[in-house]
Amino acid sequence: MFLLQKAYPMAKINSTKRIILEEFPSEVRSWLKKLVEPLNKFLEQVYYALVNGITIKDNLKAQVNNITIEAAQTYPVKYSWSLNERPTAVMPANIVDTTGAAVSPYSFSWVYNNGQVELTLSGLASNKHTLTVLGLV
Repeated sequence: MFLLQKAYPMAKINSTKRIILEEFPSEVRSWLKKLVEPLNKFLEQVYYALVNGITIKDNLKAQVNNITIEAAQTYPVKYSWSLNERPTAVMPANIVDTTGAAVSPYSFSWVYNNGQVELTLSGLASNKHTLTVLGLV
């Protein structure tokens, strides 16, 4: 049995980024000012984050690792997982052949084991590669 979740359309962010104190009646401005200043700072940060400002490194609970895969690599390749939760997904973000040759098709698998991520790749050409791995909680 499959459970289907309702998909919500993405909405465009409104360009209003601030609450203007002068738009409120003068009798409430003195106490409203204490609320509006920190609220405006927060709204601006959220607005700029949501308009091309969300990054994996700064905004998601994730770990990025660069790993060198040798020409005659034995597997699995292991690296420490430093986050306090197990990874939900580990994926290759980028792979570069250090000789400049095109990267051949490959397969990638991973296992989490006692605070370490163990990676296995197959199908790479016998050159040295640099692999950027993205792990998400």
